[in-house]
Amino acid sequence: MSPQPWAQFALLLAFCLIIYFVNLGQWDLWNPDEPRYAQVSREMVNGGDWILMHRNGALYTDKPPLFFWAVAFSTFLWGGFTPFAVRFPAALFGTLTVLEVGRLPHKSSNGASNVYAQHRGHWQGCKGSL
Repeated sequence: MSPQPWAQFALLLAFCLIIYFVNLGQWDLWNPDEPRYAQVSREMVNGGDWILMHRNGALYTDKPPLFFWAVAFSTFLWGGFTPFAVRFPAALFGTLTVLEVGRLPHKSSNGASNVYAQHRGHWQGCKGSL
């Protein structure tokens, strides 16, 4: 007998919360990417320019602005540019990706493909957050 879909969802959610959110803000931002993304978001918030991004006063065109908008919103939500607030959008998007990948194969009749897709989605999410 296979587990209920809501039980699979709850198990995946609990697993993602443990993997992605436990100790999320315990360490400083890791070079080179996290401080750069935090700085671009900080300049976006402080300068008020939400379209053209800047890093150390120079135009920053390496990445599209969606993630930086998410980091800026997260800093409003969590009260400042803390390591937790900067990492929160990546952890949230990783969790949503794993849950979506786990949900999609439920339309198929093969239970093995469900388990495979959930594990594959988790490891893809882990690769993106490390």
